[in-house]
Amino acid sequence: MFLGKLVMQLLTATPYFADLAFRIPDFVIGYLHWTFLGIISPFLFAFLSHLNLIKISKTFVYIYLCGFVLSEMLIFYKAISIWLSLSILNGYLQLLATVSCLLPTAIFLLWLQTFLSQKNRAN
Repeated sequence: MFLGKLVMQLLTATPYFADLAFRIPDFVIGYLHWTFLGIISPFLFAFLSHLNLIKISKTFVYIYLCGFVLSEMLIFYKAISIWLSLSILNGYLQLLATVSCLLPTAIFLLWLQTFLSQKNRAN
């Protein structure tokens, strides 16, 4: 993930891709999405798990990764479609909204599992 971030930063250092990112804001949105939800958040989850402040389950990881990867694909799909003057799928925004719901669902499950495990420890 970090390597992908560095490659995107390196590409936007060139005038062509810098202009492309300026003209098509979906590339910037995808990059920020990649950085915060793909790099920073997983490190934060790992750090909190290491401190035993949260309990990460496989279910959380699968739902979070599915939400992240699918929404990332859709964001970059739109950006590339605009760049190449291709049409965008009908119902794109509904699909993006549906896929994006996986992320707060995963966070809610993480919170619920952590809450329940702490409650069980207290009893």
